[in-house]
Amino acid sequence: MSVGTRPDRSQTSITADTVAITALGVCGPSGVGVRALWTALADGVSHLPPITEFDVSAATVRRAGRVPGVSPEARDGTGDGPGWRALDLAEIAVREAISGLDADALERTALVLGTTDPGAVPPRHGQMAGDLAAACARRVGLGGEAITVASASAAGAAAIGIARDLIATGAAPSVIAGGADAVTDMAFLGLNALRTLGPEGCRPFSSRRRGIGLSEGAAVLRLERHAGRSPEAGGGESPEVNGGGLPEAAGGGLPQVNGDGRPRVIGGESPVSAAGGPPVSTGGESQAVVLAGCGLTNATTHLAAPGADGIELAVRLALADAGLGPEDVDFVNAHGPGTRRGDDAEIAALRAVFGARLSSVPVNSLKGVLWHLQGGAGAVEALACALSLIHGAVTPTWGSDPVDPAYADLDLVGGTVPRPVPGLRTALTISCGLGGMNTALVLRRPS
Repeated sequence: MSVGTRPDRSQTSITADTVAITALGVCGPSGVGVRALWTALADGVSHLPPITEFDVSAATVRRAGRVPGVSPEARDGTGDGPGWRALDLAEIAVREAISGLDADALERTALVLGTTDPGAVPPRHGQMAGDLAAACARRVGLGGEAITVASASAAGAAAIGIARDLIATGAAPSVIAGGADAVTDMAFLGLNALRTLGPEGCRPFSSRRRGIGLSEGAAVLRLERHAGRSPEAGGGESPEVNGGGLPEAAGGGLPQVNGDGRPRVIGGESPVSAAGGPPVSTGGESQAVVLAGCGLTNATTHLAAPGADGIELAVRLALADAGLGPEDVDFVNAHGPGTRRGDDAEIAALRAVFGARLSSVPVNSLKGVLWHLQGGAGAVEALACALSLIHGAVTPTWGSDPVDPAYADLDLVGGTVPRPVPGLRTALTISCGLGGMNTALVLRRPS
């Protein structure tokens, strides 16, 4: 991982021990499981019920993204509230990613989790603040190091970058990494006071965007060290993720969406899944994708407003860390929160990095479907990039229609079905957080 200084590509090389993404786990407004996520992103389906656990009568928006079919009660009976909810959701995602590991492998596996609140798990018996990762590791039986990362909305992506370093330096042979967050009254009402929330939730890059919507959820990647492998030497057939190729619904008739291309909202309690049945929660193998690079910056110019310079530097650092240049990127998954300042800063950064080539690079954002998973956002977006590389397709930017004319030079992936991208090998995903926290990750599929 490269941190905070201008990259010198002449001094950068990819290690021979490639960090491979070998399994995935996720839960969110899409449902539980990798298959449910891909289908939701393809079809534009969100679980966004009304908020009932705290007073939102004065709020701009009164819904939030929820994990359908998962009880709000604490799973171990020891407590309730937002901290325990984040822990419960993290456990669901981690259990999917570690499915099939034996006791010895679990004992050697570390856990790095990002969240917006380092004290998310309520302290008891002298428990340290920032115990989300340690508490989750205890629940699922992981014996390696447990690290909690708190870097606002960039936390989940930063956790993945830290995990890559643990493996690359030999500190851990296997790491589960990602992020988790719950919807809390403090976060929700605080963002409402900042006028960050929008009445329609996230509408990335749309001329009608007015702010964001919040969601709960968790996403993790299982990362492992594969000696002697490089992004060019993976070979072999592409594995199926959760048993599914590109879902039939993605390439069939039009999904059920609102007339302006915004995602269909499900307000009830029925889970969303790939096959219309219960959520899929088995581990998804994904050895066809490697985590090639990470760049992390803290370029604080304003508490809430992002800066293009910090985002640009994070992207350049990630590419240098991967030993790649802008010409090697086939697809950009943007942070794309659907705020004017946020969208403007990110696109300014991409224009600086890619120049005229940006118009030929497909760009999307997931937040029109999932809304903003806070500390879990960067992790679920990295996971979705892995799925796009495996499937050879990029999912639509739901909610972006009509696109702001200021972004007319973008190849923003729209429509209502995933777009096939021939030769899709390298993806860049960007995460930005309050206080100038930025993380960029490069994922690559071996030739």
